[in-house]
Amino acid sequence: MTGNETIYILCPPNHMTGGPEALHQLCARLTKIGRSARMVYTNGSDHSLMPSPDGETTMVFREYENAVHPQYRAYATESSDYIIDNENAIVVFPEIWPHLIPLFKKATKAYWWLSFDYGMRHLMPVGGVPFLLENDCKMLSQSSYATAQLSMLGFGDVLRISDFTTLANNVAPQPIQQRRDLVLFNNKAEAFGRQLATMSPQYEFKILSNMSPTEVHQNMAQAKLYVDFGPHAGKDRMPREAALLGCCVITGRNGSANNFEDLPIPAKYKFGNHPQRMHEISRAIDDVIQNFPERFEDFGVYRRSIAVEETKFELEVFSVFGQV
Repeated sequence: MTGNETIYILCPPNHMTGGPEALHQLCARLTKIGRSARMVYTNGSDHSLMPSPDGETTMVFREYENAVHPQYRAYATESSDYIIDNENAIVVFPEIWPHLIPLFKKATKAYWWLSFDYGMRHLMPVGGVPFLLENDCKMLSQSSYATAQLSMLGFGDVLRISDFTTLANNVAPQPIQQRRDLVLFNNKAEAFGRQLATMSPQYEFKILSNMSPTEVHQNMAQAKLYVDFGPHAGKDRMPREAALLGCCVITGRNGSANNFEDLPIPAKYKFGNHPQRMHEISRAIDDVIQNFPERFEDFGVYRRSIAVEETKFELEVFSVFGQV
């Protein structure tokens, strides 16, 4: 990289999930450090190739109205609906679109593992690990979990770029003494969350589904506990949001949840093989609710690590992409 390239970041249009937010965060931080960066909105198949007389190829994408989800407009990123495939282009692919990588012959290519599990799901149909090795693609990793998995697959030079946690405006955590005996759970493990609710009928359980980000954060700001037994395919945002808003956190050990760097909470709050440990988890829930002021202190390391994510993210972006 010379520092003079334009960095194009592929992203689904008008989507609000952790991946698109990280992609917008990357574009915004690249711009902040002086790099030329553009979002390119695509559904992964809405492109065409246009050769030019000078031998360069331009990839043209559909132009979307309202491509930027309202939640991400604050990042104030610029966008492009085309990429010229030459040595002055760097293309960042989210892990869901490996099939687009071979279309670029001259640009520098970077494949960002925002989710290791979902990335592998999309990678296997196009040839798996050999496909990436054949296409000379730099590996970026959002989580320590992904970095470790990629190392086991033979990728030794994995560059770390994570993301950072944002909260809705005007939502602040309630004081410890005013927190409700409320347990929140993720819809990625809805059935298990409802099973836990039947075992602890003395407490209110609420699924975080069909809510705006502000509504999610308002619930987190007053609950005592957030439980998440989902896949944790990447370094998930919801446990971080919950902790930052004052919740204690209980999780399984799937994916990144089993990695202390990704989820630095005491081991007693993580449960492997959770369907067989239902009673043990129920007792842990009761302990958190009944002894919340003391258990709240167990998550100080986690909250402090989340508080410095944005600074760490900017350093990671600078380390990988440098400065003009």
